[in-house]
Amino acid sequence: MFVTPDLEVDEHLALRPASKAVLPEMIEAYHEDSQAAQTALPWLDPEDDIRRQLRDMLYDIESQQGTGRLHFWSIQATDNWQFVGLVGLGDELQAPQSTYNLGY
Repeated sequence: MFVTPDLEVDEHLALRPASKAVLPEMIEAYHEDSQAAQTALPWLDPEDDIRRQLRDMLYDIESQQGTGRLHFWSIQATDNWQFVGLVGLGDELQAPQSTYNLGY
């Protein structure tokens, strides 16, 4: 069993295992730049409830914690712990000739 670790990037950024706690900030980020969010998460349906879709994604991420197959981190500024973004590494949506997929 491999749990997604906390990672210190540098004195300004840290990666924390993603959880439902970042949902409000993810929704805010989506509304700030929905086009960028759609590029990063092309499966999001802008005609459907964005909050529900992001909540379900975070639930799926949390439910796979410790499997060693999927790791998502909330990127946070260390001076105020503000949400900056999301980065993920997993083996679910990889291309045929790869082992893992990296998304940000």
